Amino acid sequence: MSFRSFDKFCEKLILTEPGSEKEILDERQKIVRTKIIAETLLIFAFAEMLNCIIMDYFYKWAESYSPPLLLILMACLIYYIIRNAAQGSYVGINGNFARKVTSVTIILIAVLNITRHAFDLADGGILTDGALSDAFLFAVSFALLAVCGVISLVVLRSIDKADSSKIEEKEERS
Repeated sequence: MSFRSFDKFCEKLILTEPGSEKEILDERQKIVRTKIIAETLLIFAFAEMLNCIIMDYFYKWAESYSPPLLLILMACLIYYIIRNAAQGSYVGINGNFARKVTSVTIILIAVLNITRHAFDLADGGILTDGALSDAFLFAVSFALLAVCGVISLVVLRSIDKADSSKIEEKEERS
């Protein structure tokens, strides 16, 4: 068995495994995705450092430090999804179905957590001692997570439409 046929055999074995569609990225997508990840992490670290400085030395605008961390993380996640979608590296050569399942799961988790924190919010209110309450910030963070799932589904839908139009275009030519 040659290396080429062994590679094809391994690729077939990996990709035809039921229920686990592996995402395959080309080299350009890997490079672009790596750059965007580094950029997003740099933005997250800077924003979180700035938040800690503001909360320690100027004004403690949140009840504790964890909810603002999650809020900044969700904003960076939205930025990451939008940047990858704009650069064409959000979805690899395949892997759309797995991404769709993940996006729907994210939306479900976000809605359940928003509901949970909404009940906490009803008990405690938005403000606690002049600062935003943890329940409110967690609810906003999970709302942003739901937005991430919706954006992901919209991007995947537009990619599916573009792929289907390319297939129809090829069929018309032949």
